[in-house]
Amino acid sequence: MKQELLAGAGFAAVLSLLLIELLRTISPSIAGGDSGELVAEGCILGTAHPPGYPLFTLLVHALVQLRVWLGKTVQKGLEGGGTTGGGTPDTLGSVAYHVNVSSAVLTVGAAFCIGCIVSLVSPKKGAAWWGGGSVVAMGLFTFSPLIWQYATTAEVFPLNTFFASLILLLVLLFAQRGNFSIALLGAFVCGLALCNQHTIILYEAPLILFMVFLLRRRLVAKPIGTCLSIGLAFFLGLLPYAYLPIIGTLSPKHGSWGHVSTLEGFLHHFLRRDYGTFKLFSGEQGRNAEGFWVRNSSYARDAFFEQGLYCAPVLAVVGILAGLFPWGRRSVKAPQAAGGKNSKKPAQGVSEATKAKTKEEQALVGDSQVSATDAAWTPLAFLLTQLFYFGIFHNLANLPLHNKLLYGIHQRFWMQPNVLLFTWAGIGYNWLWWLLGEGLQRGTDAASGISSFPRFFSWLRSLMQRPQTCCTNELGPFELDHAFAAFEQGDCMLRKLPYRHADGAVAADVERSSAWTRLAPSSSR
Repeated sequence: MKQELLAGAGFAAVLSLLLIELLRTISPSIAGGDSGELVAEGCILGTAHPPGYPLFTLLVHALVQLRVWLGKTVQKGLEGGGTTGGGTPDTLGSVAYHVNVSSAVLTVGAAFCIGCIVSLVSPKKGAAWWGGGSVVAMGLFTFSPLIWQYATTAEVFPLNTFFASLILLLVLLFAQRGNFSIALLGAFVCGLALCNQHTIILYEAPLILFMVFLLRRRLVAKPIGTCLSIGLAFFLGLLPYAYLPIIGTLSPKHGSWGHVSTLEGFLHHFLRRDYGTFKLFSGEQGRNAEGFWVRNSSYARDAFFEQGLYCAPVLAVVGILAGLFPWGRRSVKAPQAAGGKNSKKPAQGVSEATKAKTKEEQALVGDSQVSATDAAWTPLAFLLTQLFYFGIFHNLANLPLHNKLLYGIHQRFWMQPNVLLFTWAGIGYNWLWWLLGEGLQRGTDAASGISSFPRFFSWLRSLMQRPQTCCTNELGPFELDHAFAAFEQGDCMLRKLPYRHADGAVAADVERSSAWTRLAPSSSR
């Protein structure tokens, strides 16, 4: 409990420092780009450019109303105290400043989700082990130039990175705990995320397939109830899009985009037909833009030289390799899957098939009966999600990269895959430390064991010189324990030492030092 409190305090301290640094560099007003339009549409409850961004518009409007309410509250408090003036909403900062602050908060929220993911797949549980990787991942993510740039201004991308990291965290939590409520929350968040940025579907599609794989036992047992509840949760998340036709019909605003009051106009706006539904650019240059491999190599260079400080991609490769190997996948499994208070050992005399079935049933966790073996494939699902994003997005994106302005527009769509990049980097950092610690420990043990080798070989030589008279009765427990320790501490592969009876027959191998001690008869003491 004390360790958990210490870990929570450390987590909160790191997140506070990240937020403070972002607030120090926050833009005081409109920073350019789409910020002015997005804030203006939020102030008047209008319609932003395709695909409409209804969730962001409603968020901005909520901040406007909160700012007005706080201003009135402060003004009443000052008037009650006999002070006049200084209590108007303007004294609390501009609307744009408040939206910029919300971008910083959302970015720190995304960093929090990334840190949680890293901690949940740590190779060794405990704050002393996963804390380093979480801090590295959160810090690299927050202060990478691309994330930092949009974390200080009013844009839809910080909200998108928050949703991307939250969806990944919910998938991992469901894989480890198997609670159906987590799946429902994930479905709702997926619908909500689509109300902000449509590229999130490139994360949702493969992860939804993985969730169906994890839910297959519940789908077989309760197909109708499971599908209806998940579908309803997803539909509720999409409800902010109902805002567009409602506001377009009841209170159309001058200067807003599109004619969303009709079904045809709504679909035209929702599908981004002005730009091209599956394109980013409608200009003539987009027809002869760079191809798939050029865009992938551009991302690799940007991730290595600009965003990742030369180390994040390297750490990410380590994290990916750790996640793909069995000894890395085991860290994803839930603690309950290893057996808990309710786990029972199979009764003696039962068949091997029954024992295997009992073991498999014990490995199912949560009310959705998620298999721990299936959950161990979560790292692979994350990797395939990343590859799916690049495979689809870089095939459809048609912004000319040789144009610096258009390159910058294209570059901000790399913020979403950077969530997984820095998550893998944090995981890789933890695994490197774990491997380094194991190596140092084994090196220390090996040095201790090597110092015992001369005595062990002296004992072995005497044993070989007296094959007909030597037996375990002549060997004290201390000598045997010490000889075995030389091998075990030295991390040698030898684990069994045969011994001979006085008649020359080879006895059963002894595998542990405790067994050596147990074989020493009382007559030799």
